[in-house]
Amino acid sequence: MASNRYKDVDSDDDSSTAILSQDSLLEQENDENKDFSTLNGHSRGSSSKTSTTWSKRIKKYLLCLPDNEGWENPDEAPPQEGTPNSETVTPEATASFFNGLFFIWFNEMMELGYKKPLMECDLHQLSREHDAEVVTDRLESEWREELLRQDEDVQYAPSLGKAFVRTFWREYLAGVIPRLVKVVGSFVAPFLLQRLIKFVEDPSLSTLYGVVLLLILFFSNLVASVGLHRYWHVTVKTAMHVRASTIGIIYRKALRLGTMAKQSSGTGEVVNLMSNDSQRLQDTAFYLHFLWATPVLIILCFFLAAQVIGYIPTLAGYGIFIIMTPFSFIIARFLEKIRQTGLKVTDKRVKTTNEIFNAIKTVKLYALEKVFFTRAEATRTEEIDIVRRYQLLKALNTCLNNALVPLISTVAFVVFVLRGGELTASVAFSTISLFNMLKWPFALFKDITTGLVEARVSLERLQTFLHSEEIPKRYVFPSGASQDIEALGVGQDSDMGFQVHDPHISIRNG
Repeated sequence: MASNRYKDVDSDDDSSTAILSQDSLLEQENDENKDFSTLNGHSRGSSSKTSTTWSKRIKKYLLCLPDNEGWENPDEAPPQEGTPNSETVTPEATASFFNGLFFIWFNEMMELGYKKPLMECDLHQLSREHDAEVVTDRLESEWREELLRQDEDVQYAPSLGKAFVRTFWREYLAGVIPRLVKVVGSFVAPFLLQRLIKFVEDPSLSTLYGVVLLLILFFSNLVASVGLHRYWHVTVKTAMHVRASTIGIIYRKALRLGTMAKQSSGTGEVVNLMSNDSQRLQDTAFYLHFLWATPVLIILCFFLAAQVIGYIPTLAGYGIFIIMTPFSFIIARFLEKIRQTGLKVTDKRVKTTNEIFNAIKTVKLYALEKVFFTRAEATRTEEIDIVRRYQLLKALNTCLNNALVPLISTVAFVVFVLRGGELTASVAFSTISLFNMLKWPFALFKDITTGLVEARVSLERLQTFLHSEEIPKRYVFPSGASQDIEALGVGQDSDMGFQVHDPHISIRNG
């Protein structure tokens, strides 16, 4: 055991101190400590001890561990239950602006996760605003407002999309500033790259000028990184709220469905709405900010590239994008139609499968396996054919978007050289850096268009489900009320068998 660890230490000099610092503390608790320490002393000497000490200090600093805490192996640490964190609300709720900006409040959880495997009892309680009940109440309240408007104006068509917008528009706006910081900060690097290359080519420039450029580049990337991570933190929370509220409102509606609605909307359709359609809306919420960030990025990139190679070469490169954009929209329209057809076939397949499982005893009793197998296989074959066509169109759309940026760069440089421009290193690298910034917007353009199409279809399906017939209101008890139900008791009569007479039953809420 000791020889194997010694072999690992010599094989990788950079990670040797990390292995020694952890293993040497663990070996103090067993009989191999003496042999391992002796072997380590002969092989590494005093320099290994110094290196190990500094490695331990650096790790504690990076992980924000206190000096008096011992190191534990996460793989060997026994799980601990019943920590105080399970009784407290997440520190994010009370974190200051600086604390929340750099996620300092999460250091405690990282420290605990390093010491031992995290369990559910180690996690903090969510803030009340993040509870599924709260976000579902908000969405349901806005949806009821839509229904009330229809009662007042018969020509008004309730829109679930408007209910989502009124519910989450504040959370959506919270991610605008971080995203804008990321977009603007990203253009500093290409701007400075051109000047750094000129600084290298021109020996007459002072060293201080180059140092200032590097410092500006470092801090611009730092600010852009902080803005990006803050944006994703806000966006992910909003997307989770969208999905939680969608599942909650579907579940509440399913409990109120009438008899006819239950026959038309089977269990498979409800499950499909909760899993697939809610996931589509969540995925769309992730990239919703790109609807405005992408045009801003394209416009800024155009003007900055025009300052380097001129307006005509830049327009020639952007002309490729203008020509190829209609193809993406045409493919998106076909994807929408295939998606709508595919969802109907999926519902049919799930309904057929559920019917088979619910009546499996009858199927086996009358030897109807082949009949039902043929029905299920036919539905599944139709679904697979639709999925195949859908994926082929998505692959074609992906190829067009991936080829777009290289084509823009090539056309722009060809026109620039033909107009007598000198393609130097500073011009080439800075322009390529600018055009490469369009890679992700163009790549995500396909996902955005496809996601919007799928979200539109999912919203229509959800809205149709929410309009389904409900149980009459006289059978539904008001929330928070205590109902006293007068009924007859149960007694035995010689002529009529069992008969109900005279009890008083009180049914409380919950």
